[in-house]
Amino acid sequence: MDDRDQSGDGNLAGSTRGLDPLAGLPEALTLEEVEEVTRIKKPTLRRLIDTGVIPAWRLGPRTTRVWREELRAVIEAGRISGGMQDDDEAGNGAGAPGDGV
Repeated sequence: MDDRDQSGDGNLAGSTRGLDPLAGLPEALTLEEVEEVTRIKKPTLRRLIDTGVIPAWRLGPRTTRVWREELRAVIEAGRISGGMQDDDEAGNGAGAPGDGV
């Protein structure tokens, strides 16, 4: 049986992630989840966290979490674009269209 909804738009039944990429995600996100939503690779995410662009906390030497609503605020403030940039463009968090980065 197919889990897709009957509207034919290709979204899984009950999914709202097409409208809000953070909808349905846990309150505390792993770097893998942030990477999936923002399409920014982990090394760049770590730099953005280390420089304070993305607020996060470390639970140990290899465990980092980002609050979902903090990530939403960073995206809405335009400090990162939430999936609209490639890794190369995302390095400074401000890639402008046509800047050739």
